[in-house]
Amino acid sequence: MLDQVKKLKYFLLPYSVLLFFCLLVLLFYSKSGIFLHINNKHSNFFDLLCSKVTYIGDGFSFAIFLIVAFFYIKRKDFYFGIAIFASTSLVSTVFKRVFFSNELRPFAWFANNKVVHFVEGVTVYTNNSFPSGHTITAFSLAFYAAYLFKNNKLDLFFLFVAFLVGYSRIYLGQHFFGDVVFGSLLSVSTSLLCLYVFNKFVFNNKIIRL
Repeated sequence: MLDQVKKLKYFLLPYSVLLFFCLLVLLFYSKSGIFLHINNKHSNFFDLLCSKVTYIGDGFSFAIFLIVAFFYIKRKDFYFGIAIFASTSLVSTVFKRVFFSNELRPFAWFANNKVVHFVEGVTVYTNNSFPSGHTITAFSLAFYAAYLFKNNKLDLFFLFVAFLVGYSRIYLGQHFFGDVVFGSLLSVSTSLLCLYVFNKFVFNNKIIRL
């Protein structure tokens, strides 16, 4: 397990630093203040960029990645990807639908929606704000891609793309900063748990043989 984690250090270490600073921001600034600071810094370029990059956090994107990877990777690694996809999707659903089903999104949170920037053509929702499901999917996909490629520069690239997806969720008025931060934490934590389970029972051929 430790060897597997070391191979992901160029993904996990920068993520840990990023997470630390994000938690500091949450500690010192208000929920509304952080959101408006990010959401109100908009332009036509970022409207287009965020409205496109956010789809990387859609479950369909992870599914497509798995289908393509199926033809090029070992069967164990393929099943590991399915495990990450399924477990993080389950975590997202349980938190959003069971524990935090009444959490309002920015559209419902702000009484005056004129202070919020919405991108034309992007459908916005009112509840199930915490955590950000797109962020969970994006970071789990980035984790899995980093695991497969084992390339330091690509690890940073995957992390950056996942970060952009999280940023897009705030920019598009879909989520608050905390939804995104804890979505990423749930994603990476669950992915690491999957890695532990597969390393213990699958990759070493101790109990399950695939």
